[in-house]
Amino acid sequence: MTNSQPEEVTSSHCVTERWRCYAMQEKYGWRLLRIKPTKDSILKYSCIFEGETSFPNYMDEDEED
Repeated sequence: MTNSQPEEVTSSHCVTERWRCYAMQEKYGWRLLRIKPTKDSILKYSCIFEGETSFPNYMDEDEED
């Protein structure tokens, strides 16, 4: 009998500044779990959010011509 727990489903999005993780949380209503530093010189932080996340597709909006 194993004592395994289901794996936590998370999503990550990289940013240039830590405050942008909080901005995404506010804008999209995602729950921010943690911020991890990356080794990238431009996208310095990885924002880890709860569950599956994706950005809305701006191309789906109706354009007025």
